[in-house]
Amino acid sequence: MRSGLFVAMLGCLVVLCSGCGDGSGSVSPPVANLRATSPAEVTEAASSGVVAPVHLKAEEATTESPTRPSLNLHPEIVIRTSLGNIRVRLDREKAPRTTENFLVNYVERGWYANTIIHHVEPQSMIMGGAYLSGMKPKLTSAEIAERGILNEANNGLSNRRGTLAMARLADYEHSATSEFFINLASNDHLDYAQTEDGRLNGYCVFGKVIEGLEIADKIAALPAKPQTGVEGGARIPTEPVVILAIEQVGPR
Repeated sequence: MRSGLFVAMLGCLVVLCSGCGDGSGSVSPPVANLRATSPAEVTEAASSGVVAPVHLKAEEATTESPTRPSLNLHPEIVIRTSLGNIRVRLDREKAPRTTENFLVNYVERGWYANTIIHHVEPQSMIMGGAYLSGMKPKLTSAEIAERGILNEANNGLSNRRGTLAMARLADYEHSATSEFFINLASNDHLDYAQTEDGRLNGYCVFGKVIEGLEIADKIAALPAKPQTGVEGGARIPTEPVVILAIEQVGPR
């Protein structure tokens, strides 16, 4: 993050802003769970029947058919927060596994009800989906290891303002679970970049806000304080912002 923050969802899983730190002193993007999980723990994992290969090369990332292929390619969701609603159009075409994981494993099960926005960075991003009030994590390290999905960041979508993306461990690319962030600036440094060894990297974009982006901006601008005792340090609003629910409202 611009502030050097990036709670270690990346290292632990945490925040994604321009130039955040991953808890190890390096500059990284968002994170998804403020719990440390080693790459070795995140073995081949299955989410909704979608296997997430470990260390898959970029060119191999889209060779499998998505689950439920007959469903609408651009379902819509509403993130209902205590400060207002944010409507997002998902991209099952470009990010089939990520979209399936988000909808089937979390949205359809009511997972996000009463979770909080646990990191805000003005003009950069907001992050949620992993903690209850008091920064009580919804997933343990072992559960993260079991649920981590294939990183689809090389799908051609960029972390531009208004996009929805998955947070993950900084040091392991296939570790996204429930934690997500909304970009409030063009965070291109979080995008996939081709490497000599063909390894996947970056943070997967799988949707775009179509209504209520001003709500996300409002949340990001709230007074916030660093979370003590959390490696990397999340900036949490002093007055909690609660995700009341995330619901699918568009065609299935």
